[in-house]
Amino acid sequence: MAKGTTTRIASPQQGEKRLLARLALHSLLLAILLTSACARRNNMVMELSGTVMYEKPRIESVQHTLLDERDSGGPISVQIVLRGDPGLQASFDITPGVADHVAMNEVEAGQYDARFEFAGTTVGGPFTVLGRVQHADAGEAVLRDAETITIPLLLPGE
Repeated sequence: MAKGTTTRIASPQQGEKRLLARLALHSLLLAILLTSACARRNNMVMELSGTVMYEKPRIESVQHTLLDERDSGGPISVQIVLRGDPGLQASFDITPGVADHVAMNEVEAGQYDARFEFAGTTVGGPFTVLGRVQHADAGEAVLRDAETITIPLLLPGE
């Protein structure tokens, strides 16, 4: 050996680290080459795609208030309030066969309201209110109001 020169011998761990660093660099270069191969030759537009995952919409509560104004010549109506995730399309059903997918308005973030007027000949029950919220990509959630609606027959003179 010449005077003043030193020789370094790499340990096995340093050799593994260098090998891993080279593999990482080669993988990165390969990814760049593959990505650039996806670009259109003349326009150089990069085409990328991904998948967006959505959480299913949620409803916290559905409640209704029945307003019977027949004694003063008015209608029977129901006020429905749904609380759930904000910014969705909300609707309600009254089953069986009274109302189907009637739109609701979001009056504040996550609170949807609607009023429905029953036909004058509607009596009986029990009728069930179902609240719905829908997101185009995440799907739909449905929740049944725990209380049912019963409309009594109004006899003349009552």
